[in-house]
Amino acid sequence: MSLYEAVKQAVWTVQGKLITLLADSETIPAGSSKSYDFEIPENHTGAVITARLTYDASATSGATINTYYSHDGDNFDTEAVDTLSPAFTAGETKQQSFIVATPCKVLRIEVVNNDAGYDLTLDKLWIVTMP
Repeated sequence: MSLYEAVKQAVWTVQGKLITLLADSETIPAGSSKSYDFEIPENHTGAVITARLTYDASATSGATINTYYSHDGDNFDTEAVDTLSPAFTAGETKQQSFIVATPCKVLRIEVVNNDAGYDLTLDKLWIVTMP
């Protein structure tokens, strides 16, 4: 993670849960993806990923969120451990949360824009880890 990304990342702790903002108002170009790596705190074994996405009014396809595990931060699974499908309606903002296990050192969250013609706005991407 670059210094810019580290400074951009906001972190809160509430009742032992670590709440981290991974993305804030980012554009994912048509037909592409963006990945966010998050180091799981020691003794935290579960997480909730929350994504707030805004779809173009002319979009015909939504987003997919894939998660990948790494036990060393360098070598990630080649196939997604979980594939999540947030709600989609063209021209609207949708927010959805997903529960994932975190039996690893680093969790990679990949947000895929499935629409080939229109950009996707990732308004917010949070992860909440729990001991």
